[in-house]
Amino acid sequence: MTDNPGNSNERYDDCADWLSRGPYRPFIEEVRTSNGVGLVRGKQPPGHYPDPPFPDFSLICTTAGNCWADIDLGNGRKRVQISAGMMMVAPTDTACDYEKHAACETLVVGIPKSRLVFLSEQAFGRPVVDLGECHDFFRDPLVEALSLRMWDEAVESNPHGALFADAALNTLLVTLLTRSGRPPKGPKRSAVLSRDRLNRVIAYIHDNLNRDITTADLAAVAFLSEFHFSRLFKRATGLAPHQYVIVQRVERAKALIREGRMPLVNVAATVGFSSQSHLNLHFKRIVGFTPAEFRS
Repeated sequence: MTDNPGNSNERYDDCADWLSRGPYRPFIEEVRTSNGVGLVRGKQPPGHYPDPPFPDFSLICTTAGNCWADIDLGNGRKRVQISAGMMMVAPTDTACDYEKHAACETLVVGIPKSRLVFLSEQAFGRPVVDLGECHDFFRDPLVEALSLRMWDEAVESNPHGALFADAALNTLLVTLLTRSGRPPKGPKRSAVLSRDRLNRVIAYIHDNLNRDITTADLAAVAFLSEFHFSRLFKRATGLAPHQYVIVQRVERAKALIREGRMPLVNVAATVGFSSQSHLNLHFKRIVGFTPAEFRS
């Protein structure tokens, strides 16, 4: 291992970028990307890991192992015992130093600083650039589940596409903001998505089922921030935006299958699924039959 990899002149956006391209690359098992967010899984042996400062945040989740580590996150060295399910957020623009005394496995999620600042401004009117207690190790089942789900979904030909990635990342960031001691100000319980705005959004979804649809697209149609739109849309429909889009794709597929003029692989492409297997997966989950069984 390089004694002082932090001396490299190359610039890295976050820890995920550093791990995938930097001197620790031999310990990396796989790198994935979810809508521009880097995710890295690896197995680190005991050793010294000095990291340079990064402009973006990094969520570091321990997925397996149990070890003692001496860690300095820019506020003094401390010894902690790390085990599966523990995580922390590496601060921005801060050189961090880790001395691990046993092997452990990690999942690192790069968090764009601009996305966190934007969401915190939407949520409660001012930017947040410090996540307080999240910069120490903590446990949070929701953050852990979201991180693992983002990893699972960040595969080629993802059937959920950018819409799911947006929703998952927003939920993860709001959870971290809440843990940091700055609970976001959500819309009042009486707030609703007007019928006119809801109809415009639904019409947009129906007109664009054959392509990726993002939360930002739908929020723009409704003239709302992404944060408020997602909450109001779920309150109005009972479904998160990405779930609603999948249901509409399946409904459109049912209509095309009934017509009987189009092969199933073409049906899948027409309604926005990346492959026939993804159509089969969601069609069976929602309808209870495979497309072929439904056609027969």
